[in-house]
Amino acid sequence: EGRWFTSRRIAYDMVRSNQFLGYNISSDLTLTLSADQAWFSFSRPERETQTFGGRATLSYALNATLFADAFAGIRALTDSSVPRERVAETGLRVRWMYRRVEVLPSIEFFDRRRGDTDTKDFRVTLRIIRRF
Repeated sequence: EGRWFTSRRIAYDMVRSNQFLGYNISSDLTLTLSADQAWFSFSRPERETQTFGGRATLSYALNATLFADAFAGIRALTDSSVPRERVAETGLRVRWMYRRVEVLPSIEFFDRRRGDTDTKDFRVTLRIIRRF
């Protein structure tokens, strides 16, 4: 996608692309890869911005009641007016259905770096849903 935008307060050129690839390793195992990039060149106010993101997901379906996704991804932002930023994530999500109850545990880890600041976030979530 390409875009050229001009107004009284802002003007920029933008080029953006997305890619997606899915591969069935077996009947119950799927690998998904995705990526996106964007480049912005602002002339009003003058600055440049680039973003890049990528993600890999491995999905497993044991049967009609148990599913699991393991994933890892990274996103980076470079801007001439703010500190560089990078976010990496990884995790595991499970979905188990038993009759009318759905159990969804997940474990996720995020590592964010922006300039000199580095933060880490570890999340464990358990959702239980009862369908009526």
